[in-house]
Amino acid sequence: ATHIYDSRTGEAVEYEIGVGGKLVLEQLSKPKRVSQVVSALKEDAADVDVAREIEWLKERRLLFDEGDRLLSLVMPKDTPGFTLHFDLPKDLVD
Repeated sequence: ATHIYDSRTGEAVEYEIGVGGKLVLEQLSKPKRVSQVVSALKEDAADVDVAREIEWLKERRLLFDEGDRLLSLVMPKDTPGFTLHFDLPKDLVD
């Protein structure tokens, strides 16, 4: 099983998802329509109930939904952090 750690509200919550949920999240690492997810999983994971998995993920607010497209809000554990760098004018630095 895969675990999702969600601390967005300031209170940590952990969810356990199965293979189907993990496959759906992987598909939604980039915005896609539900029909695109179904098509992508049709051959390799025909037994996954995509609609049920998406509904479960939506109930836990783990997906961003805009129009007919979805995007996973779950980041893989090994995702590197990022740092913003700004080039400030010299007169502001001193």
